[in-house]
Amino acid sequence: MQREWHEHDGCSEQRKPIPTRLWWVYFAVMAFNIAWLPIAAPREAGTWVDLAVGLLALLGLAGYILRKPFGPRLFWRGFFFLLLIDCVYHATDGVIGRGTNLVFVGLPFGAVLLAPLFVALWRYGRDRDTWTPRRA
Repeated sequence: MQREWHEHDGCSEQRKPIPTRLWWVYFAVMAFNIAWLPIAAPREAGTWVDLAVGLLALLGLAGYILRKPFGPRLFWRGFFFLLLIDCVYHATDGVIGRGTNLVFVGLPFGAVLLAPLFVALWRYGRDRDTWTPRRA
């Protein structure tokens, strides 16, 4: 989804930004979920790794919403795949450890919750306008 669209009035072209309010609502939902990790399982070592990955994902999401480059572009391209591998690992571990309840409830919910994040991070690492220095 582009954040700008063009409207033709016959003679001139105007650019109107598409509102990013829904992206910020999604950011708040994800921030709450990520902040909940150390509260839910504070003694598990993997929780702190997941917290670090989640905070980086929030940084990438904020960069996407604001269209600001945070770090090198190549990092975000690699981070997308790191996050994908992390999610597949947790899904596989959950299915093996917990069984059918997770398959029918947890995985679909997680997929719906994370789909916008993956879209945003994919586009963030590939958006030329974000990573091209602006001329003064």
